[in-house]
Amino acid sequence: RSFELPDPSPMPAVLPGADRSTILAENDFDRVIGSRGYRAILSGIGGDELLGGVPTPLPELADYLTEQYFRRLMERTLAWCLVDRTPFLHMLLRTARFAVSAYRRERFNPDQVPPWLARKSQLDFQERSQVAGMRGLSPTSITNGRTWWQILETLPHLTPSSGIRYEYRYPYLDRDLVEYLFQVPREQLTRPGARRSLMRRALKGVVPDEILQRRRKAYLIRGPLALIRHERKQIEALVANSLAAGFGFIDPAKFTTALDEITAGNSPQWWPSILRTIAIE
Repeated sequence: RSFELPDPSPMPAVLPGADRSTILAENDFDRVIGSRGYRAILSGIGGDELLGGVPTPLPELADYLTEQYFRRLMERTLAWCLVDRTPFLHMLLRTARFAVSAYRRERFNPDQVPPWLARKSQLDFQERSQVAGMRGLSPTSITNGRTWWQILETLPHLTPSSGIRYEYRYPYLDRDLVEYLFQVPREQLTRPGARRSLMRRALKGVVPDEILQRRRKAYLIRGPLALIRHERKQIEALVANSLAAGFGFIDPAKFTTALDEITAGNSPQWWPSILRTIAIE
């Protein structure tokens, strides 16, 4: 990304937040695949969330706790502790906290809100966070519901489609598959030391073992952080007379402080919010 306004003459940007480099990248992408007759692009959104790609035992263990299956709770807690090397009592305590939090009204956590948001914007976040718990459902059911809404918030997949709109499809969000996976016992989806356990067992002999048994997926954070450091002056010039600040959405001084923190290698968790703020600007 260059954080420079796109040239509207060859192709206007359909969505806000595009810059000159994203438009050029989409043109290159279109030249590669546009002439080959492809009808759709398949997206993997939902795979980890629905198939146990995030190896947490807490929803499963919380189910046993709330249903008072104490023997099963002890067995499964021990199995997970041996893999995660987590103390047994510590895992039980985490399970109890998770079970309680599932039924408790969510509280506003200011630590999860970008510090450069203006006071009014933080109050808006606080109002939206007051969502009541869902009594009568299992912790796994509550987790599934929240996961589903988090997935929907990522759609439609906006990259690379700020200017050229290809049709994206989401095989993991097929309704029959989602309904099936939400009814499968949690212990079938993820097991101690095995991400996506059900999927791996189902595809054994179909997908090569080198892919099927890979230990983890790459999560690359270095690129976005290096980008922000490299384009620091361009970002500062963009927000020097910030419209977002003029409308009372952000505090420009705190935004500059956040840039200083990331440039110094601190607070890396805020890089997505920084890029979103730039896109809004």
